[in-house]
Amino acid sequence: MTSPIESSAFEAAMKMTSREIGSILVTRNDRLTGIVTERDILTRVIALDKDPKKTKLGIQCLKRAPVIIVEANADLVEASD
Repeated sequence: MTSPIESSAFEAAMKMTSREIGSILVTRNDRLTGIVTERDILTRVIALDKDPKKTKLGIQCLKRAPVIIVEANADLVEASD
């Protein structure tokens, strides 16, 4: 599941809720730029009394980047490199 970088934390939370998932990939022009989790929204938006409808996914304090990708069949050593 992806969400554009311009989306709000609220919109991302609604997508995650509807799909019963705990994280969402953040994209810009269909390219992966980061990831946001339920916990990120809780600790970096709600707990800091920020408005989730106005807090965009692209702000540095919300999304985690870079996202590191490994092949599904990679072993632990390959994944840790």
